[in-house]
Amino acid sequence: MQMLASLFLPTYPDPPGPKIASNAVAVAKQLGATLNAAVINVDIPDVSNALSSFLLDLPAKIREVETASRNRGKALLENVAAEAARCKVTLTTQELKAQPAFIGEAASREGRYFDLCMVGWARDTESIRMTAEE
Repeated sequence: MQMLASLFLPTYPDPPGPKIASNAVAVAKQLGATLNAAVINVDIPDVSNALSSFLLDLPAKIREVETASRNRGKALLENVAAEAARCKVTLTTQELKAQPAFIGEAASREGRYFDLCMVGWARDTESIRMTAEE
């Protein structure tokens, strides 16, 4: 049975750097594993407050942040896919959504299905630290 490795890529507030793609693919190749790259996009709940909508246009700002998160996730998946193709590593991808406080929990829940879970490490990045701790 082939080993299954997963790479979790939280995209909010700051995504991991592009080097994570080559490092994760190198580990998967060394182990002979299938790699699953999972981006975790932010899902910010709507704030139903007339004042916040009127003064700050909060719903538009929420949509803007969520769109930026999805765009960063797509870019990360493209980097991982290009590196996996170059190194001939079997790759599957998925996009998850989680509220900011539950990004690590989403990774933990999905990570139970894999033999090895990887998270790109970056200094002073709260979402990556939460993902690694879960």
